[in-house]
Amino acid sequence: MICSHTMSLKAGEMAQGVTVTMVRGGKEPSPSQNPALLSHKTFLSGDVVAERYRVIRFIGEGSCGEVYEVEDLSLRERVALKTIRPERAFEPGTLKRFKQELRLARRVTHAHVCRVFDLGEHSLPRSAEARSHKVLFLTMELLEGQTLREYVLRKVPLSTEQVLALGRQMASALDAAHAAQVIHRDFKSSNVVLVEETTAGQGLRAVVTDFGLALGVVREETAEESQESRFAGTPSYMSPEQVEGNALSRASDLYSLGVVLYEMVTGRLPFVADTAMATALQRLHAPPAPPSTWARGLAPRWDEVLLRCLARRPEDRFPTAMEALGALQEQEVTSFVERPRLGQFPASSLVTRRVMAVLGLRSLWARPDMDWLATALAEVLAAELAACRQVRLLSGEEVAVFRQELHLPEVEGLSRETLRRIRVHSQVDLLLSGTYLVLGPPGGSTLRLDIHVQDTATGEPVVHLTETGLEQELLALLARVGARLRAQLGLGPLTSEQAGGVRLMMPVGPGLARLYAEGLTALRSYDAALAVERLEQVVAREPTFVMAHSALAEAFQRLYQVGRAREAARRAFELSEGLPLEERLLVRARHHAAQADWDAAVEDYQALLELCPDSVEYGIALMSAQMNAGRFQAAGSTLERLWRLPLPLSEDPRIYVAAAAAMATASDFESSLRHAATAVEKARLRGQWLIVAEALTSESFAIRTLGAPGRSLEKVEEAERLCLSCGDRGGALSAMLGRAVALLDLVRLHEAKQVLASASQLVGAYRGAVIEAEVLALTGWLKCALGDLPEALRSTGEAQALFQRLELRAEANHYRIQRAMILRHQGALSEAQAQLREGGRVAKALGDDYSEAWSHHELGNLLLDQGELSAARACLGLALKLRRARGFQAFVVDTALDLARVALREGHWEEALSLAEQACSFYEEQEIASKQGMALALMARVKLVRGETQDARELLARARKLEGSNESIFIQTELLCSWARLVAQAGTFSERREGALQLQDILKRTRAGGLVQLELQARLAQAELELLCGGGLATDAYTAIAEEAERLGYFAIARRAQAAVQR
Repeated sequence: MICSHTMSLKAGEMAQGVTVTMVRGGKEPSPSQNPALLSHKTFLSGDVVAERYRVIRFIGEGSCGEVYEVEDLSLRERVALKTIRPERAFEPGTLKRFKQELRLARRVTHAHVCRVFDLGEHSLPRSAEARSHKVLFLTMELLEGQTLREYVLRKVPLSTEQVLALGRQMASALDAAHAAQVIHRDFKSSNVVLVEETTAGQGLRAVVTDFGLALGVVREETAEESQESRFAGTPSYMSPEQVEGNALSRASDLYSLGVVLYEMVTGRLPFVADTAMATALQRLHAPPAPPSTWARGLAPRWDEVLLRCLARRPEDRFPTAMEALGALQEQEVTSFVERPRLGQFPASSLVTRRVMAVLGLRSLWARPDMDWLATALAEVLAAELAACRQVRLLSGEEVAVFRQELHLPEVEGLSRETLRRIRVHSQVDLLLSGTYLVLGPPGGSTLRLDIHVQDTATGEPVVHLTETGLEQELLALLARVGARLRAQLGLGPLTSEQAGGVRLMMPVGPGLARLYAEGLTALRSYDAALAVERLEQVVAREPTFVMAHSALAEAFQRLYQVGRAREAARRAFELSEGLPLEERLLVRARHHAAQADWDAAVEDYQALLELCPDSVEYGIALMSAQMNAGRFQAAGSTLERLWRLPLPLSEDPRIYVAAAAAMATASDFESSLRHAATAVEKARLRGQWLIVAEALTSESFAIRTLGAPGRSLEKVEEAERLCLSCGDRGGALSAMLGRAVALLDLVRLHEAKQVLASASQLVGAYRGAVIEAEVLALTGWLKCALGDLPEALRSTGEAQALFQRLELRAEANHYRIQRAMILRHQGALSEAQAQLREGGRVAKALGDDYSEAWSHHELGNLLLDQGELSAARACLGLALKLRRARGFQAFVVDTALDLARVALREGHWEEALSLAEQACSFYEEQEIASKQGMALALMARVKLVRGETQDARELLARARKLEGSNESIFIQTELLCSWARLVAQAGTFSERREGALQLQDILKRTRAGGLVQLELQARLAQAELELLCGGGLATDAYTAIAEEAERLGYFAIARRAQAAVQR
């Protein structure tokens, strides 16, 4: 937020619009260079602010306050600190409003938005001339670069390519803020910092600053807020409604963006007058001159788009910033991070094939022994029609899904309304259905086929034909039907190679076609176990039949048996040489993906997409492979390619699900959430309930990561219900585990226990699979939180061993860290420390920064147990940095609360209180009552050491009111020990006696559960109360505690006990 000198005022720009930005390492301006620096500065180099930030240097001063480069002593990193002028900071209600708005602004986590970290207070010595002895300040990201304003002044005119590249970044930042319900209110070129990216070829990164002081959200303003907030801004960049003092909206920022884009392409502002007020008023009476007036040769679309951005009425502007940039782009494409809106990309010249679905044929005679023919007939007919590659056939799996989701009737012909629903659901143009009749004994039967093809748009029949043949000559019969269908549909005949490929779609051995068809039916009915049983019989009797191996790989994948899926995919790949090109490439791609050979998978899916450029499925698969291969820019290009497909392909909800997953991988969880929400909306309209469930799961993950487990729980509960209603038991089980995770986040442990008990019953069909390992791992976490460490260790160890057998290194390592956490609570500190260090090393080698951050977090807590405060701070600081960089907001808060514990032990009380207060506000906002109580208890301990016993009592009273919802033995023990400290220092005899009795109950539970660390803490608190209540054995108890804690390595507890003995 923040560049090396104070910007000078330009014509039409008021002082309150000035933004101070900073280049790290720049020379501090001297007073002679900048008269503003002659005034008194609040801080000097070397000062420590709020016991946490050491001032490196003064940077500059704007209307809001002063800006300094400081070192965060907690995290050992440089940040910017901006003071807020006392006349603004300490007006009635302002502090509360700052905190509320800052909480909202911090939700904007985006690569092109300057991060605002904290709001703090610092006490200054009182002086006669000072209005207040407190300073309110913000800390934020320290940026190295120059402002866009400075860049434009030096580089005018910018090329349209430069404007588009930087404009996309600014637009994506504004849209991200608007999605988080934040309006900037003062967007201008001097509030954009251009940072030179260190990665080769990355160019300039535009970072929008001063969201932290925007203090505006999309909501109704109170009377007290309205006048101040509506007049915030800089006249040259203000929207007309801002000048008039009317309510602001996202469109106000869109106007300011238009001014900045105008400035970039012309080198001047759209309105210029002699005074700031005259400049502001000009826009109320006349439109600006078209930018082409000043920039000769500018394409007409620039005039059209920029003048629409600068429209007088908000409703006449673009709905979003990215839509404005999309309208400028022609052949350009958007940033990978942001989703396009309708019309953002140019229409593709791709001619798409008609989409056809083979619904399957219905038996006219109830003969269960011949039911398999329905699937076999549909499979071969689809292959016959797809082989010419002139129509795009939905897969059998896709057809099974829409039959299930639309509850299609078993009738020969479908009504126009049913056809319309199918067209909306799956964009099907032509639908093949029909009947079959089996006459005669098995083995010598005659088949009569009646085939209908209907146009889903008109409901009219397109083809109707009948064909008869022997069951033993099934493939020949279907070849004749296929030839007649292609002729009547205007499709070309098959080559001999294509015809040979169709014959490879079914096994040739006697009875195997039935087994194969039954396996496919089971797979499409979500009975993967039965599918495996049937398909394994096929490959045992005809081991060279490729398609059965490929289907087996899918069935094993559904059962979460990754090792067996990998082997089946490998066998299919080895046998695939004779398949038609498309099928051969698909088998190869799936094999390489199963082997995690992502570079090879990328090549295969690229070839498939070139072969079938209108295939959304292949595009999504390519994008996924590119993300797994670390080719993020290429994945972005693939996503853009999908969004450039002609309608309705470009609006396929699956594209938005894939975009949500990609954004989550890129740690842009706000964008991930928006894409997932869009997918939910689009899939609901089509009735695609399994895609709705998948998108809801993505929403749930993004929401949870952003720190709102309550909302996350709602999403995953709906996903579970949808999966169950569609018969997808595996999907429902996966959603059930997501529900358990959300409940564990909320510390609703008994509900989580019930969910995991249900999951354990359902997991029987998935023995030895990934899903079983996940159930075991979550059960281990739950048992730990409930205080049963032996069971927690057993479940976690089994999960870790199973992940190792499945060759899933990252997952096995993750649960190594969980196991080390349990060992720490058991008192095995040396083993726990070794496992945590190894877990962190492996996680870093694997690029798993989620687990790496967790290992540092747990190691920091272990070092705190051992009394190594500096090392604990370093580990927790690194965990916080990793989690903050990835946008893991919930975990950021948890880590910050543990840093508060370190600060308390170090005697840095202001820092400890500040961190605990922030955590408390977050937990309260997210309605996590148990953790809120924990943060309140820590705040009370800070107050207690400062001698503010009444404040401490009030905080603990609030915490104990929340205790009814608390189910964690760790939080219960912390609250009770904090209460014991309070009553030991400032309580009555009866309070002390009651506290001692309550601790006795905790001691029984901690001993039974093997919670050595908690037991020692409770014993220490009890000994202190017993001593004050007249217990003669308290000294002996202190000595025993000190000796045991020393032996186990809990040196912090040992020192407290030893100090008590000496007293």
